[in-house]
Amino acid sequence: MVAVSELFGRTSDGREVQKIVLRSPGGFEAHVLTYGAALQSLYCPSRNPCDPPTDVVLGYDTVQGYESCPCYFGFVVGRQPGRVKDAQFSLPGGDQPVSVTRNHGRHSLHGGERGLTRAVWNIDNLGEDSVTLSLLSKDGEDGYPGNLRVTVTYTVSNDNSLRLNYSAECDRPCPVSLTNHAYFNLSGHSSGDVSNHRVQLASSRLIELDAELLPTGRVLPVDGTPSDLRGAGRKLSDGINFDHIYVLDSASGQSVDDESAPAAGVAEELSSGRRLSCRTDQPVLVFYTGYYIDSVPGKGGCQYSRHAGLCFETQLYPDSLNHPEFPSSLLTPGSKYSQATVFKFDYAP
Repeated sequence: MVAVSELFGRTSDGREVQKIVLRSPGGFEAHVLTYGAALQSLYCPSRNPCDPPTDVVLGYDTVQGYESCPCYFGFVVGRQPGRVKDAQFSLPGGDQPVSVTRNHGRHSLHGGERGLTRAVWNIDNLGEDSVTLSLLSKDGEDGYPGNLRVTVTYTVSNDNSLRLNYSAECDRPCPVSLTNHAYFNLSGHSSGDVSNHRVQLASSRLIELDAELLPTGRVLPVDGTPSDLRGAGRKLSDGINFDHIYVLDSASGQSVDDESAPAAGVAEELSSGRRLSCRTDQPVLVFYTGYYIDSVPGKGGCQYSRHAGLCFETQLYPDSLNHPEFPSSLLTPGSKYSQATVFKFDYAP
């Protein structure tokens, strides 16, 4: 089926925002916006073919909802996801620290005030089952150096998979790490909290965070802690407050098409048996259960409250230029950033 682009609305300053509808022959359907390259809806077929598909991501019905969104619903996030301590970092050989936008107290969050989320992206290619969006983040935006050209391609497959491929190039050295901030609720976006989900992660270590959720630089084992989600995982009703940065056990660079390897993360809604499996070539997965969501109006007139969705944010090590002990996220001229993540939906036997 050919992808369809249609007018979704206009920003407060009059820019057009398109919605691209991607459909697979089996009924799997993704709605992607040019505003923030956001995943606005994701319809998964039901176990019973007679039942309608279920929209499993949180979002808004209007551009204005996304413009004022405090929770980054579905956005592509960068240049740096997560928090940058004191909104500054040092570049190799630089005389002075680079200062970026403070939008989270004295720190920078998810790329700053504008980042990649408050921009209208271009439609580069509209295929039968995919769309490629692109953006030029100009030198100095939110304080980041260099002109950054970034693309993201969303592709739907007949096995109920959504694939995201990212690429970026910059004409000056700059830290770059991209992710998607979709919130999933496998019961349906308006069904309440995710306490009836069980989550498994293929990770034996996590990055220690301080009281402000900033990395300390230490990587700690999860053995014997409530953060250990290996094996059978954990039902979230047994402890739902997660905003943890997990280091994945699989080597960075693993092919997302290798289904013989363990998934980085699996979430299962226990009543319906609907599962989400996440595969990635990234070394880090941030698992977040939406405990900062506070009575946010969502699609179809519903109200999203605390723990209304969970996030699997695949990325490079956070705030890496402030932590030389971490693998660096520095992108240099002549090199190319690339990332691939696949979200696949099925049902437990």
